[in-house]
Amino acid sequence: MKKTWAVLCCAFLTMGIPSAYAESASETLEKAIYAEETTGDLDGAAALYAKATSQATGDDATAAQSQFRLGQCLLKQKKGEQALSAFQKVVNAYSSQTEWCEKAKKYFPTTLKYDDGGMETKMSMAGGGHAILFECPSDGEWYVDEIRIFGARYGTTQAPHEDFFIYVTDRKMDRIAKIAKPYATFKKGDEKWQSMKFTPVKVPKEFYICVVFNPTQTKGVYVGMDENVSESHSKNATPGNHVEDLKKKADWMIRAHITPISTGKTIELMTKKEQESSHEKDVSEQESKLLKGEKSIVLKHDGGRMDKFQSLGGPSAQTVAFEAPADASFVYSVSIYASQYGGQHDSEAVNGDIYILDEKRNVISRTPFPYSLLTQQKDWVDIPVMPTKVKGKFFVALHAHSEQFKGVYLGYQENVARSYSSVSEVTPPQFKKAENDKQLEWMLRAKMTSKPVYFEATPESEAKASLGNRSN
Repeated sequence: MKKTWAVLCCAFLTMGIPSAYAESASETLEKAIYAEETTGDLDGAAALYAKATSQATGDDATAAQSQFRLGQCLLKQKKGEQALSAFQKVVNAYSSQTEWCEKAKKYFPTTLKYDDGGMETKMSMAGGGHAILFECPSDGEWYVDEIRIFGARYGTTQAPHEDFFIYVTDRKMDRIAKIAKPYATFKKGDEKWQSMKFTPVKVPKEFYICVVFNPTQTKGVYVGMDENVSESHSKNATPGNHVEDLKKKADWMIRAHITPISTGKTIELMTKKEQESSHEKDVSEQESKLLKGEKSIVLKHDGGRMDKFQSLGGPSAQTVAFEAPADASFVYSVSIYASQYGGQHDSEAVNGDIYILDEKRNVISRTPFPYSLLTQQKDWVDIPVMPTKVKGKFFVALHAHSEQFKGVYLGYQENVARSYSSVSEVTPPQFKKAENDKQLEWMLRAKMTSKPVYFEATPESEAKASLGNRSN
C-alpha cells in the first residue's frame, strides 16, 4: 500500500511540472524588440518577430504588432519588397486591429493630388514652368517614382526632337533631381493623362514637382488646371530662380506617385556640392565612353558658382581667354552655364554662335547652335563645336544674337581677383575687344583632346563621336 501511494504521489508531482517551459507570444515579442532596438541584431529580431506572429494564435493584437514590427525591421535591412508584404499582411490578416492597420497603411505607395479629375482651363507657361507643392503623408523616407500630367501637345504634327524636363525640388525650389522626357510623350489633340516613370527620387516631407516644356509659338504643352480647389498649391516657377503665384486660385493637374519603400536604385537627397560632384562624375563617365578612352581636358576659370547673369545684344560676344595645354590641341566642345529667354520664337530655328579665336582674336572656326539646346532653367549645357586646332593663347566667344524678346543669359562670377573674360565686338574675320568695366568671369569652359572629335547626328537624333580624320 505504501509503495502504491508513493507511486501515485510521484505521478502527481511529475504532472505538475512541465518538461519544458513554453514561451508566450508576448515574451517572444519583447525579446524581438530588445534585439532590434538595444543590441541591433536585425536578423535575430526579424526571426523573433516572425515567431511571435505564428505563436499568437487567437491573440490578434500581439500578432498584428509583431507583423508590423517585422515590416519595420525588414525596412532597416533594405528588404523593401519583403517589408511591403509584411505591412500588407497586417491589413489583410488583422483587419480588426485598427491601430496597427493604420500604421501599416502609411507604408503603402500612394498618389498625391489636388485635382478632382475635372479640367476647367489649361495653360502653357512661356518663360516658366508648371510647379506644384506636395506633402508626404507621414515622416520617414519617401520616394517619388512617377508623375501623371493631364495635358496635350500643340504645334507641328510631328513632335520636336527634343526633351522637356521634370524637376524634383525641395520647398525652397533647390533642385534634387532633373529628369528628361521626350516631347513625343504628349500627343496633339484632346488633353489626356500621361504617365512618366523614372528612377525613384528620395524627397523631403514637402517637395515640388516642376515641369518645364520651354514652349514657343510652334511647340509646347497645354497642362490642365482644376479651379475647384480650396487653396492653390501651384506656381509658375523654374528651380532656383523664378517663382511666382498663379493669377487665379487653381492647381495644375499634375499628380505624384510616392512610395516609402525603394526596391532598387534611387536618387538620394544631396547637398548642392554633392549634386555638382555627381553631375561631373556622370558627365565624365559619358564622355569617357564617347571619346573611347581619349583623354579630355577641361579649361576653366570660374569656380562653378553663379553670382549674376547677363545677356548681350547686337554684335557683342562674351569672350574668355585660355591657354592650350601641351598634351591637347583640339577644342571639341564648349560648356556654358546659361538659359534662354522669351517665348515668341521657335527655339529650333533660332541659332547662336560659338567662335574659336586665335591670340589676336582672328576667327579660326564658327559653330552655330540652336537655342533648343538651352532651357529657361539656368544649367550647364555642353555645345559640340567643329574640332578646332589651337596653340598657345586662344579665345572662345559666345555670340547669342540676343534681342529684347529672345536671347541667352550667361552666368558669371563678379569681383574675381583676376579676370580672363571680356566682351568682343563681332567683326569677322577679326574680333575687336570692347570696353568692359566689370571685373568678372563668364561661366564658359572649353573642352580639349589631343585628336579631333566629330559629332554626327544619327537617324534617331542622338549624338555620336569619332576620333581622327573624317571621310567625306
